[in-house]
Amino acid sequence: MPKDLPSQKNDARKAAAESRAAEYSHVAEALANLRLTRFIESIPESSMISGYLPIGSELSPLHTMCVAHQIGHTICVPVVVGDSQPLKFRTWSPESKLKKGRFGVKTPVDGAWVEPEYLIVPLLAFDERNYRLGYGGGYYDRTIAAIRKSQASETMMTIGIAFDAQQFASMPVGPFDQRLDLVITERRVIK
Repeated sequence: MPKDLPSQKNDARKAAAESRAAEYSHVAEALANLRLTRFIESIPESSMISGYLPIGSELSPLHTMCVAHQIGHTICVPVVVGDSQPLKFRTWSPESKLKKGRFGVKTPVDGAWVEPEYLIVPLLAFDERNYRLGYGGGYYDRTIAAIRKSQASETMMTIGIAFDAQQFASMPVGPFDQRLDLVITERRVIK
């Protein structure tokens, strides 16, 4: 791993956060959710899908999560259980009672602990190879690696949801960074 990789990632995070906040649009968010919902409608019935409860200027997948719940999928959201540990996932529904968890992220008060088959993943930026840039804690990279190790690779799919403008030419990538299977934006689905 290059010695300046952490510095490169921090610089990219700052630029990506500013870009995402500047590009935020309710219309673009609705279009990205429409594409994501179409994808979710194409997967096997009763799949276990992890969404997330957005913070800041993250593109919100809540509309898609509600539709997926209505059509019979089990929805869960990530919970941070400790530093340098993979995320755990707790079932969620639109009626779930929530509390503030670590980093101000809302999490369900109760619900079953589950392992998702499909992960909708937040991101600051992504590149043409579908590497994502997160906030720097490594939670999703550890989680994706752990689930890929525990499940047959064909059964787990990672899906980033972002604004088209969040694409960078390339991301600084380290040995533990996990590539996404798909990135869905308001304009396209990138495999």
